Amino acid sequence: MTGGMERMPDAALSRKLGYYQKMAAVWRLVGLAGAVGGVIAFFAVQGPALRAVLTAALFFGGICCAVFLGGGAQKKCRALLREQLGDFFRAELEKAFGPDLRPPALGIDEPFLKTLSLAEGAWEESEVGNLRGGVYRGVRFTAANVRLRHVYRRGAPHEGYETCSEEVFRGLILRCETREGAPAPRLAEWAQTLGRQIEGKVCDLRREGGVLTLALETDYGFAAVAGSVDLRDLDAARESYRRSLRELAGVLDLLLENTALFAAETER
Repeated sequence: MTGGMERMPDAALSRKLGYYQKMAAVWRLVGLAGAVGGVIAFFAVQGPALRAVLTAALFFGGICCAVFLGGGAQKKCRALLREQLGDFFRAELEKAFGPDLRPPALGIDEPFLKTLSLAEGAWEESEVGNLRGGVYRGVRFTAANVRLRHVYRRGAPHEGYETCSEEVFRGLILRCETREGAPAPRLAEWAQTLGRQIEGKVCDLRREGGVLTLALETDYGFAAVAGSVDLRDLDAARESYRRSLRELAGVLDLLLENTALFAAETER
């Protein structure tokens, strides 16, 4: 294990992951109940002072439970999963896509994300996760899970303001090197075709400087265990991770069908 972490037996790891997953779900439910209670109090309580106190306590208390306690349990769960299964994850990634290669030309960062058409409205915060480079069928690529959030203030001067955050994009960014001298593809038509073949919404498809970029809005997570997996079943968690790698390989296979951009002799 990396970082000197002691390897837990599967049975003990399964129990601990299940506990964190259960607590995250419980706190989300408590948070939802508190938020709903706050809304009810706003309309049901007559006294202005009592209504303000109850609404604030229930609504914001519920939000805090969901975000901080539920989110904290979820973070502990993910951290433990990485600590204990990190070697397995890295081995599967290297088996599928080779060493982690990230050419600067294939970078995925916030300045680059601002050049793409990912969300209809504004966004101020970005999160790039599981950024990984590699080689698939002779083609170099980078991929990452990306989330964008719109952060804004709402309220009134006499009541005060609160800072709110709304997720406006969640999906996959995939960048691939194309062959030198490749002709310009008909991107609009190709994007429509890919949209019918891939589960998700093609938000952007462009080729610049010999690099093809695909932005896909989807709940799919690259190099990740699906949130719906019961983590008490470690075999299911491992298989979910492998499936996430196969799904990326499937998207790459569809892109590599374009022999105008990629060498026709690219091997499977």
